[in-house]
Amino acid sequence: MDVTVSMRNKIAVVVVSGRVDALTCKDFSARLEHEIKAGNHYLVVDLHQVDFMSSAGVQALLTAARMARERAGELCMAGAQPNVKRVIDLSGLDHFAHVYADVHSAIDKLSS
Repeated sequence: MDVTVSMRNKIAVVVVSGRVDALTCKDFSARLEHEIKAGNHYLVVDLHQVDFMSSAGVQALLTAARMARERAGELCMAGAQPNVKRVIDLSGLDHFAHVYADVHSAIDKLSS
């Protein structure tokens, strides 16, 4: 798993690639937490390069979404592959953080 962060319109875009599972979720979660604690309370997690996500990855996203909300922010997800989108839908994570088809759509939503 690899994670990079860039800023667009004061929104942190977190690009994740590879697998987000029990072996990688600790680093993933720490990176999301770091961004939120650094003051980036609006995040778009770009999942288009994630080929597998386990329940551990879902938990990391849920925790980050709650942290962002506690700071009057929001976390959105974008570009999830069908198998990853299915995990998000089945877990109910989509009730806590919106899922968009692409990063541009998510940024537009957070910018409005």
